[in-house]
Amino acid sequence: MEHKIYFNPGEPVMIKHDELEYRPVMIVLGKKSVTEDAASQFTPSEGSSLRQESRKVSLLGIECFWFDRNMCYHTHVFNTKDLVHIVE
Repeated sequence: MEHKIYFNPGEPVMIKHDELEYRPVMIVLGKKSVTEDAASQFTPSEGSSLRQESRKVSLLGIECFWFDRNMCYHTHVFNTKDLVHIVE
């Protein structure tokens, strides 16, 4: 069974890939998800009383912020598989 990793707001993280030249320490802002209204995909035939009102929530990723070498503020949404926690 695969070990699950959770990212909480305020935690320091870094991009996992060692081959990147610049990997700044970033701070987690929170998760980004989108809610898809499944009812918009389902149109019952006329006279049918069947209604589908379920919602599907999809995780887009983890939003992080960091400052570059010029002290410019950046934010981006990363895949959870691309981030690692920084142990202090």
